[in-house]
Amino acid sequence: MATKAKEEGNAAFRRKDYAEAVQCFTRSLTLNSRDYQVLGNRSAALSSLGRWEESLADARAAVAIDPTYVKGFYRQANALLQLGRPAEAAAAATAGLKLQPSNAQMQELLHRATAQMGQMDDDEEE
Repeated sequence: MATKAKEEGNAAFRRKDYAEAVQCFTRSLTLNSRDYQVLGNRSAALSSLGRWEESLADARAAVAIDPTYVKGFYRQANALLQLGRPAEAAAAATAGLKLQPSNAQMQELLHRATAQMGQMDDDEEE
């Protein structure tokens, strides 16, 4: 049953029906709350809906279950950037890059986070 809900969520996500994907992934998690991939998938769907705090919570929960889940660090960094928390985003991206140093998407997030931190420093000096 959990697998069926996960598959339905993946199909909804591919159709860009993110609200339906969130519902399916939530159903799957009620049956298997320790599935880090479903948490990661729900995090992605939530971010597509602009629900950054919830996306961040799921990404953190996924990494807590599997500390080697690189996508979890990516989703954390992305949500944190959207929430205006670039130092935390840089830390999440750095953690992901320790696991997968050649990950270009993670490198880009780290670059964006660092740039945002620089802008914040500039704003404080003005």
